[in-house]
Amino acid sequence: LDLNGRGGPVSLTPGGALMSIDAFWALHAKGGAMRLIGSSFGGWASARYAEMYPDRVERMLLLAPAFELRWHGIVGASGVAQWRRDGVREFTMPSSGASVKI
Repeated sequence: LDLNGRGGPVSLTPGGALMSIDAFWALHAKGGAMRLIGSSFGGWASARYAEMYPDRVERMLLLAPAFELRWHGIVGASGVAQWRRDGVREFTMPSSGASVKI
């Protein structure tokens, strides 16, 4: 399950991630429980989904879950302030080097 979907990281939201997990459960779990594996934001989404629907999650493996993701530590206070002013910020995807606006 790719929480980014076709829109890439720019389309990723907490609500959208939870809806994606729920849609996957409805389509594939046949009323049973799932095993979730998530890293970073996916780890947060997996844990939150399990909190909301404990009967739908058998177990989880969370790799560096982003429970306390703090943008100030990533882009700095001035970077966060400019991001708020501009409404968008450019990031480089580590896997491809591609530029993505979020």
